[in-house]
Amino acid sequence: MSVVVKPADTLHANRVDRRGARCLLLELTADGAESVTTVTSVFDTPRVAPLVRGAELALRTLVVLEKGDNEPARLALESLTMELTALIADETSAISAKDPAARLERVRDRLEESGTGATLGDLAKEAGCHPIHLARMFRKAYGESIGSYARRVRLTRAARAIASTDWETLSRIAMRTGYYDHSHLSHEFQTRTGMAPAGWRRLAAAS
Repeated sequence: MSVVVKPADTLHANRVDRRGARCLLLELTADGAESVTTVTSVFDTPRVAPLVRGAELALRTLVVLEKGDNEPARLALESLTMELTALIADETSAISAKDPAARLERVRDRLEESGTGATLGDLAKEAGCHPIHLARMFRKAYGESIGSYARRVRLTRAARAIASTDWETLSRIAMRTGYYDHSHLSHEFQTRTGMAPAGWRRLAAAS
């Protein structure tokens, strides 16, 4: 669940370790790149960054790809890739220091560290404002609630853990990534990505 951005003409080598990797490659045409760069500078320089909320979109994209090439699938795929590009831009963009949302950077860092373990009161203290004000600011800055953001972070952690080990049970992964139990993890994973955790583990192992 990391993103690698490579602008045009960037020299690079593709290397992975012995565990292998499963990669989703999005290559923009010249026209496509020009249209995207008018709304985001994310492709201006090479960068590697964790895609904190990326598991849901990445796995939904894989599910669409598995369904084959047809008109509805192509439309869904185009929509998902644009959404994923927007998410990459959001994840890797620096927040302006003069923007009121600058205080949210600490809150986002805290959520990425603790996921659903943080309380709204704790996060409000981090931002130095009232919880109601924080909730409004967060939704305005990131387009979703704090709870939704935290659930995305939790799902991404679980997706990483499922893909990186073949010996740890899903029940144990569920407990250490903030889910109540195995069934809670399975239900949310299936609902948000269209894929069961066991199916994701098989795909990762096949890589």
